[in-house]
Amino acid sequence: MTFYQLLQLDPLPFKKLIQEANSRQEKRRYIFAFILKNILVVLFAIVFIGGANLIFGNENSSVAVVVFCILLMVRFVDFGYEIKSSLFSLFLVFFILTVGPILANSANPYWKLLIHMISISLLMVLTCLRPSYGNQSIYVFGYLLIQNYPVTGQLLQMRCLEIGIGFVLCGIIFYCKHHKKHYETHLGNVFKNFSLFDPTYQWQIKVALGVSLAMFIGDLVHVPRTMWIGFAALAVLQIDPKSVKQRLKLRAPSAIVGSLVFGVICTIFPQILSMLGPISGLLMGFCATYQWKNAFNCFGALLVASSIFGLWNSIFLRILLNIFGSYFAFGFHLLYDKIMMLFSQTRKNQLISQ
Repeated sequence: MTFYQLLQLDPLPFKKLIQEANSRQEKRRYIFAFILKNILVVLFAIVFIGGANLIFGNENSSVAVVVFCILLMVRFVDFGYEIKSSLFSLFLVFFILTVGPILANSANPYWKLLIHMISISLLMVLTCLRPSYGNQSIYVFGYLLIQNYPVTGQLLQMRCLEIGIGFVLCGIIFYCKHHKKHYETHLGNVFKNFSLFDPTYQWQIKVALGVSLAMFIGDLVHVPRTMWIGFAALAVLQIDPKSVKQRLKLRAPSAIVGSLVFGVICTIFPQILSMLGPISGLLMGFCATYQWKNAFNCFGALLVASSIFGLWNSIFLRILLNIFGSYFAFGFHLLYDKIMMLFSQTRKNQLISQ
């Protein structure tokens, strides 16, 4: 394996290579590549997001973060269908990331619920032909993040321009990396084959409904940062029932640990507050397990929120919304599956009687 190929690996295979190295020299090579890869990613994030913020404004930093995440994603993960359909799907994704948040933020909670359900459903169907790819979470995450930071006037115009440029960048990378793959599936087939009796489509609708309803409750009681509820629900609503239970066990505890550690660090070492963003990004790059990634992810989220709500108010809110979002999602998962089971059984009985 070349050094460049090593730099493309995720933490889990990296750690496996380090553990199974045949010599100290080989182990040092893997460790060096692992550290360098994470440093380069963080430096790229700082330059990319910082540069975008200088051009399009700090108020549009959420878009820069989303484009950065998608840019990293499309280098490795396609949509599972032929290239023209994939590029058109990517265009639709960026269109939803532009229009969906604008409509949602101008609506009352009831219309916002409908807009969220439609937007997230479309994002799931467009990007998740193969759930094992796991790429759909990035696009839904992007939608939730952007809608949490509304802008108007010239900043909105700059946001639309930034998203448009982001689509061009991601589209070019997507084409270069995936145009030689030969898939027979077209985007039209994805919608033509849609069925509530298909497990994948059932799960996609479950995610859209579960995330939207969880955030709807937050909107009704005027809770700030409802996107945190959405993130927690999105994390729990996995396609595999075993993974749902596993995420439920990990989501809230890891959020509690990460939030409290952030609070302690900020209280004891306030002078390093400005460095916690890059530090958390670097630490997440070394994590191979979900619970530690989620714990360190709290640092970046709380860094922004603490400047608005105060340190310990933000920590309390982060913990509370993660607990609510994850347990609401689990309860919705049980109810939804039971309803779908009854629905499928009724349909089966009807077909038998005919």
